Amino acid sequence: MKLRGILLTIIALTLLFTGYRVFSSTYKPVNNSTTFSAKVIDKIQSKDKYIIEVVDVNNNDRTGKVIVNDENVWNLIENKREYFMVVNYKSSKMYTPIFSEGKATLQQIEIVK
Repeated sequence: MKLRGILLTIIALTLLFTGYRVFSSTYKPVNNSTTFSAKVIDKIQSKDKYIIEVVDVNNNDRTGKVIVNDENVWNLIENKREYFMVVNYKSSKMYTPIFSEGKATLQQIEIVK
């Protein structure tokens, strides 16, 4: 009888631990990165935040805001100009489209001539 109780406790703890691992790994935010050509629509500055609003050159439905971490880079970016950029963004799962869950962060940018 005592052995049965110990065995049931071990099984219950194993199931709880396994369930916790599956649940916690499923709902962690995923870091994504993408590269695309975009045209700058607007530049926004508020306090210490520097943001550019962009539209994808190849897909006009894909628009969003990109956070620029460096003020100097933000100052060099021009409105109505096309750029090739690399951005990072967080999402709830892999392969989520950019801008579907919020802003992206600029990692690299280059002027398209």
